[in-house]
Amino acid sequence: MEFSIKQSSPEKQRSNCIVVGVYEGGKLSPAAQVLDKAAKHAISELVTRGDMSGKSATTLLLHKLPGIVAERVLLVGLGKAGELTIKTSVEILRAVFSALNSTPAKDATLYVIDEGVGKDATWVIRQAVFAAAESIYRSDSLKSKPVKAAMLKSITFATL
Repeated sequence: MEFSIKQSSPEKQRSNCIVVGVYEGGKLSPAAQVLDKAAKHAISELVTRGDMSGKSATTLLLHKLPGIVAERVLLVGLGKAGELTIKTSVEILRAVFSALNSTPAKDATLYVIDEGVGKDATWVIRQAVFAAAESIYRSDSLKSKPVKAAMLKSITFATL
């Protein structure tokens, strides 16, 4: 799996899937706010209707939002703003990669690095790499029918 870091605007990012955060109470992360504006408030409408609670480690996959170049947008719940812990940060990252591996996406761009998840961006990226590697590891040598390998090949950690 390849990993990279870049600064880009989420609505213009060419990716199979963009991952942005939503806090409990419906507050969108800065990257989610940019996507919401580009999609004519489609994300905030989903949150308002209750489709995404923002509860920690919950996910909601959206397809082909208007005004957004990426094929998919994965909303991930970040819990209550300002109350992220190391444990919940790791749970959120595991939920992200579990959701990504259940899609046919070959690459993904994560905009959750700046959300105060855990300690700092370096720590979050390190934990994300661990979570990504853990999510694709398979020990199939003793199985009669090996499990299908994950499609995810490239992860980009992005900031605004």
